[in-house]
Amino acid sequence: MKIKKEKNNDSKIILEMVNITKFFPGVKALDNVNFDLRQGEVHCLIGENGAGKSTLIKILAGVITPDTGKIYLNGELVEINNPSDALKLGISFVYQELNLINQQSIVDNVTLGNEIKGFGFIKRREESEVVDKLFKSLGVNIDPRNLVRNLSPGEKQMVEISKGLLKEVKIIVLDEPSAPLNNYELKKLFEIIIKLRNRGISVIYISHRLEEIFKIGDRVTILRDAKKVNTLDIKEVSHNDVVHMMVGYELEDLFPRSKKKIGKNLLKIKDLSSDKLLQDISFTLHEGEVIGVAGLVGAGRTELARAIFGADETNSKDIYLNGNAISIKNPKDAIKYGITLIPEERKTQGIIEIMSLRENISFSSPNLISRYGLINFNKDRNLAKKYVKRLSVVTPGIEQKVMYLSGGNQQKVVIAKNLATNPKVLLMDEPTRGIDVGAKNEIFKIINQLANEGVGIIVFSSEFEEIIGICHRVMIMHRGKIVADMPIEKATKEKIIYYSTGGK
Repeated sequence: MKIKKEKNNDSKIILEMVNITKFFPGVKALDNVNFDLRQGEVHCLIGENGAGKSTLIKILAGVITPDTGKIYLNGELVEINNPSDALKLGISFVYQELNLINQQSIVDNVTLGNEIKGFGFIKRREESEVVDKLFKSLGVNIDPRNLVRNLSPGEKQMVEISKGLLKEVKIIVLDEPSAPLNNYELKKLFEIIIKLRNRGISVIYISHRLEEIFKIGDRVTILRDAKKVNTLDIKEVSHNDVVHMMVGYELEDLFPRSKKKIGKNLLKIKDLSSDKLLQDISFTLHEGEVIGVAGLVGAGRTELARAIFGADETNSKDIYLNGNAISIKNPKDAIKYGITLIPEERKTQGIIEIMSLRENISFSSPNLISRYGLINFNKDRNLAKKYVKRLSVVTPGIEQKVMYLSGGNQQKVVIAKNLATNPKVLLMDEPTRGIDVGAKNEIFKIINQLANEGVGIIVFSSEFEEIIGICHRVMIMHRGKIVADMPIEKATKEKIIYYSTGGK
């Protein structure tokens, strides 16, 4: 880490990234991007998947070296060659995938690399007192002696933030911090961010949830196609303005809903229960119908999706498809009957990142590309090309490894893999998690198109506005039960929250 005495005289700005450019093979990831951060502000960084946000932050973290450009900290030109350099300069990072040791205590995690020692021994009592004092200053009510594995996602995030504060950082970067949080945990996170801002600590906040930037941000910088579009005060910009700058065009209808008349009974679930959580679930899905399943974290949405798909065991379950009783004991049975699941965890359950786009798409449909155990590579390639075109997947080619695609395009690959099985029923668990507004709109259009073709779709989601926007009907879950079932015309966000929290 080298510090060069090349001054920037704006005393309000503590960080400047000037003319940052980065090339990857065949891709320009950043094109002369400028970004600055003031002391004691929350500066939101937004853009579609692939816009360059992650690359810019990785350059600040020292994970990636820019091809051109300079970084100034407190007016001095610095070189950040690795994450250790960034931390020494007072910059801490809290990534979506937290860097914690689950088997160790909170104290051990927070003080790791910064232990309090005496005569060669760690002073654990003093460490606990320091961490406890730090938590109290943030309004965090957690016993620092607890093991990290016992914490909720929100509590783990507080531990990650505390690691940086113990080292007296001046800048904290929060990358998609709200993704795993429920409403209560998100509120607590915002309270902590406000306390950090009041202390003069600067926060770079990255999120796909635009409503959050208007609640917590002071300024916003929008990236599109590797370039900076603009930096504006939050008070000077509207939600529609931000969306337009992100995608480069007006979204005429963010939530398209199929207007085709709903068809006959397709899937009937009766008395579905499980040891884990589910209790006496019964409902009917019609051809061309989009049902939303809403509820808070722990309500049973994902458990219901997995139970229908045969991924989890159930105590009892009667299933009828087109009026005929069927038996689903595992996912293979479900796929055979035309029922597929787009899972909540895209990277761990939906795709194989090191494999190509072509391999991922054909993985679930071996009968379409092979005979007598031998793969017909022409059919294999044509299948991949068909769904790349149909879903408008942005990729250099079908042999591109999925790990190099943006989050939105990875999600399209998961959908393509499922559509290749020609499903009658499509279960979609958090289908828009971690993707930008433009990619969400494209996913909604795909849902709309499938519904028009007669596919029955169930969307399991914590995004209540999306459910109201794209579904024909909403079922609300609380503690493993469906506590309300209403046509979308009668649904409001307030009603969904009311029933989700146990309202009668």
